[in-house]
Amino acid sequence: MAERNINNDIQFQITALTQHLERLMKQQQDEFHESEEQKVRLAAAEFSDYALIWWNKLQRERTRNEEPM
Repeated sequence: MAERNINNDIQFQITALTQHLERLMKQQQDEFHESEEQKVRLAAAEFSDYALIWWNKLQRERTRNEEPM
């Protein structure tokens, strides 16, 4: 049961992260007229940064709570 709650929490966090990145990308697209290639590069960089931050935070929380990874 605890594992199921952890998986639900992870799914919620991933969804929230994705929605945040979508809003950020839309905002930047509205402000700057960029080529499609530039948009893809920016999206990939933003996602990589946020994903790494999220993953490191998740690892710290699970280690602190003595939960499996």
